[in-house]
Amino acid sequence: MDEDLGTRVFPGALRADGVNVETLLDNFISGTLDAEWIPEVANRYWVVLTHNLRIRYNRLERDTVMGSGTRMIVICSGSTRAEMAEIFLASRDRVLAFLRENDAPFIARLYRSRIEMWLSRDDWTP
Repeated sequence: MDEDLGTRVFPGALRADGVNVETLLDNFISGTLDAEWIPEVANRYWVVLTHNLRIRYNRLERDTVMGSGTRMIVICSGSTRAEMAEIFLASRDRVLAFLRENDAPFIARLYRSRIEMWLSRDDWTP
């Protein structure tokens, strides 16, 4: 889970509901560059959760996600971390189905009522 989702409210809500969550700060130091931690997370076969709505447009970050085989979900709805956690938990079945149906790498967008592909391997141009 990216640092932008915090260390208490968002991960705490997911853990309380039985989701296995690792925060960036559980594994790396604060401020670790995306280009450093994202490939390591991909090597662990973890799914990255983030609220970074610009990641697809930052060439270095996008190419790091796609080049490392990362599965990333960008939470696009919710104005607070608590609300984003509620949205994620309410969407858990949709998220799990999406993960089963789509091969890495990808960047997906999660909204209150849907999850959709934002960038797939087929659409990515390095």
